[in-house]
Amino acid sequence: MANYTRRTVVRGAAWTVPVIAVAAPIPAFATSLSCRPFAECKKPGASQDNTKTYVINSNCGTLDNNIASVTVDGKDTTFLSAGRYETVQFKDSGNYRDVVITFTDGTIEEYKKVPFPPCAK
Repeated sequence: MANYTRRTVVRGAAWTVPVIAVAAPIPAFATSLSCRPFAECKKPGASQDNTKTYVINSNCGTLDNNIASVTVDGKDTTFLSAGRYETVQFKDSGNYRDVVITFTDGTIEEYKKVPFPPCAK
């Protein structure tokens, strides 16, 4: 059976306190740019070439002015308003698309297979 003295406990605590103090701020900083976009909807084909319109919300809130671009399956989007973007360049009707958000500082967030439900009529 181990014999713990007050000095042993204090020495162990002295090593753990700095680790906690240093590690705690890291998750908050690492997630500060996270947007987690959500697909608003996929509109049915329109015009002669039957292209589909996909509308996505970056879900970035106040970070919107830090966004350099949003792409859906590699296609550029057009800014609509308050975090909303759309692209009309798809001739197929995929329900899942990859979304990439690029920030002005060069940071990139990639989201695979974001579900796009049909728009309500």
